[in-house]
Amino acid sequence: MSDPTKYVKKITDVPVLETGDKTMRDVFMVTDETVGSQEVTAGIVWVPPHTQNHTDNHTCEEIFYIIQGRGKILFDGTPVDVEAGNMVFMPKGVDHCVHNDSDEPIILVWAIMDSLSNLGELADWHEIENAHGKDWSPWPFM
Repeated sequence: MSDPTKYVKKITDVPVLETGDKTMRDVFMVTDETVGSQEVTAGIVWVPPHTQNHTDNHTCEEIFYIIQGRGKILFDGTPVDVEAGNMVFMPKGVDHCVHNDSDEPIILVWAIMDSLSNLGELADWHEIENAHGKDWSPWPFM
Protein backbone atom coordinates (compact mmCIF):
# COMPACT_ATOMS: atom_id res chain seq x y z
CA MET A 1 0.00 0.00 0.00
CA SER A 2 1.19 3.48 -0.81
CA ASP A 3 1.17 6.27 1.77
CA PRO A 4 -2.24 6.02 3.52
CA THR A 5 -2.29 9.74 4.39
CA LYS A 6 -3.28 10.45 0.76
CA TYR A 7 -6.67 8.87 1.55
CA VAL A 8 -7.55 11.52 4.18
CA LYS A 9 -8.83 14.86 2.87
CA LYS A 10 -9.78 18.13 4.53
CA ILE A 11 -12.45 20.29 2.98
CA THR A 12 -9.79 22.90 2.24
CA ASP A 13 -7.76 20.38 0.17
CA VAL A 14 -10.16 20.57 -2.77
CA PRO A 15 -11.73 23.46 -4.69
CA VAL A 16 -15.25 24.66 -4.06
CA LEU A 17 -17.33 24.32 -7.23
CA GLU A 18 -20.61 26.01 -8.03
CA THR A 19 -23.21 25.17 -10.65
CA GLY A 20 -23.70 27.66 -13.46
CA ASP A 21 -27.16 28.56 -12.12
CA LYS A 22 -25.70 29.13 -8.60
CA THR A 23 -28.17 26.72 -6.96
CA MET A 24 -25.54 24.46 -5.43
CA ARG A 25 -21.95 24.38 -4.25
CA ASP A 26 -19.98 21.18 -3.91
CA VAL A 27 -16.60 19.90 -2.82
CA PHE A 28 -15.63 16.63 -4.48
CA MET A 29 -13.42 15.15 -1.77
CA VAL A 30 -13.24 11.47 -2.79
CA THR A 31 -12.60 11.07 -6.52
CA ASP A 32 -10.39 9.13 -8.88
CA GLU A 33 -8.16 12.24 -9.02
CA THR A 34 -8.01 13.10 -5.28
CA VAL A 35 -7.56 9.64 -3.75
CA GLY A 36 -7.55 7.20 -6.68
CA SER A 37 -11.08 5.92 -6.06
CA GLN A 38 -12.41 3.87 -8.97
CA GLU A 39 -15.88 3.00 -7.65
CA VAL A 40 -16.98 5.79 -5.28
CA THR A 41 -17.18 9.57 -5.52
CA ALA A 42 -18.14 11.59 -2.44
CA GLY A 43 -18.35 15.15 -1.25
CA ILE A 44 -20.32 17.82 0.57
CA VAL A 45 -23.09 19.93 -1.01
CA TRP A 46 -24.53 23.28 0.05
CA VAL A 47 -27.95 24.34 -1.27
CA PRO A 48 -28.79 27.95 -0.35
CA PRO A 49 -32.09 29.01 1.22
CA HIS A 50 -35.18 29.17 -1.01
CA THR A 51 -33.48 27.34 -3.87
CA GLN A 52 -33.91 24.11 -5.80
CA ASN A 53 -30.83 22.62 -7.43
CA HIS A 54 -30.76 20.97 -10.85
CA THR A 55 -32.36 17.58 -11.40
CA ASP A 56 -29.88 14.71 -11.53
CA ASN A 57 -30.14 11.08 -12.61
CA HIS A 58 -27.43 8.42 -12.37
CA THR A 59 -26.87 4.89 -13.62
CA CYS A 60 -25.71 3.95 -10.11
CA GLU A 61 -26.95 4.30 -6.54
CA GLU A 62 -26.29 7.33 -4.33
CA ILE A 63 -26.69 8.20 -0.66
CA PHE A 64 -27.06 11.51 1.16
CA TYR A 65 -26.66 12.34 4.84
CA ILE A 66 -28.23 15.65 5.84
CA ILE A 67 -25.84 17.49 8.18
CA GLN A 68 -27.75 20.76 8.52
CA GLY A 69 -31.05 22.21 7.45
CA ARG A 70 -34.38 20.92 6.29
CA GLY A 71 -36.23 20.79 3.01
CA LYS A 72 -37.32 18.22 0.47
CA ILE A 73 -35.66 15.65 -1.75
CA LEU A 74 -37.65 15.08 -4.92
CA PHE A 75 -37.78 11.46 -6.13
CA ASP A 76 -39.02 11.48 -9.75
CA GLY A 77 -40.87 14.70 -8.85
CA THR A 78 -42.37 13.40 -5.59
CA PRO A 79 -41.23 15.53 -2.61
CA VAL A 80 -40.14 13.86 0.61
CA ASP A 81 -39.38 15.95 3.73
CA VAL A 82 -35.81 15.67 5.02
CA GLU A 83 -33.90 17.27 7.88
CA ALA A 84 -30.58 17.12 9.67
CA GLY A 85 -29.86 13.57 10.78
CA ASN A 86 -31.65 11.86 7.86
CA MET A 87 -29.90 9.36 5.59
CA VAL A 88 -31.37 9.18 2.07
CA PHE A 89 -30.90 6.32 -0.39
CA MET A 90 -31.31 7.22 -4.06
CA PRO A 91 -31.88 4.23 -6.37
CA LYS A 92 -30.23 4.31 -9.78
CA GLY A 93 -32.28 5.80 -12.59
CA VAL A 94 -34.38 8.08 -10.35
CA ASP A 95 -34.56 11.80 -11.18
CA HIS A 96 -33.71 13.70 -7.99
CA CYS A 97 -32.96 17.16 -6.64
CA VAL A 98 -32.88 19.09 -3.37
CA HIS A 99 -35.54 21.72 -2.69
CA ASN A 100 -34.60 24.08 0.12
CA ASP A 101 -37.70 25.98 1.20
CA SER A 102 -36.15 27.13 4.49
CA ASP A 103 -34.18 30.20 5.62
CA GLU A 104 -30.88 28.34 6.14
CA PRO A 105 -28.60 26.36 3.83
CA ILE A 106 -29.00 22.62 3.49
CA ILE A 107 -25.67 20.89 3.92
CA LEU A 108 -25.35 17.24 3.02
CA VAL A 109 -22.68 14.62 2.54
CA TRP A 110 -23.17 12.51 -0.58
CA ALA A 111 -21.60 9.39 -2.02
CA ILE A 112 -22.25 7.93 -5.43
CA MET A 113 -21.14 4.48 -6.47
CA ASP A 114 -19.09 5.45 -9.54
CA SER A 115 -15.92 7.33 -10.39
CA LEU A 116 -16.14 11.05 -11.13
CA SER A 117 -14.64 10.52 -14.57
CA ASN A 118 -17.67 8.35 -15.46
CA LEU A 119 -20.24 10.87 -14.19
CA GLY A 120 -19.36 13.67 -16.61
CA GLU A 121 -21.65 16.29 -15.09
CA LEU A 122 -19.36 19.23 -14.38
CA ALA A 123 -19.53 21.04 -17.73
CA ASP A 124 -21.26 24.20 -16.46
CA TRP A 125 -19.64 24.26 -13.00
CA HIS A 126 -16.96 26.76 -12.04
CA GLU A 127 -14.49 27.10 -9.18
CA ILE A 128 -15.18 29.68 -6.48
CA GLU A 129 -11.89 31.43 -5.75
CA ASN A 130 -11.06 31.81 -2.04
CA ALA A 131 -14.46 30.36 -1.11
CA HIS A 132 -13.49 28.55 2.06
CA GLY A 133 -15.30 30.41 4.83
CA LYS A 134 -16.99 33.05 2.65
CA ASP A 135 -20.27 33.87 0.91
CA TRP A 136 -23.65 32.33 1.69
CA SER A 137 -22.57 29.06 3.22
CA PRO A 138 -21.25 28.27 6.66
CA TRP A 139 -18.25 25.97 6.50
CA PRO A 140 -18.60 23.70 9.54
CA PHE A 141 -15.61 21.47 8.83
CA MET A 142 -12.76 23.98 8.75
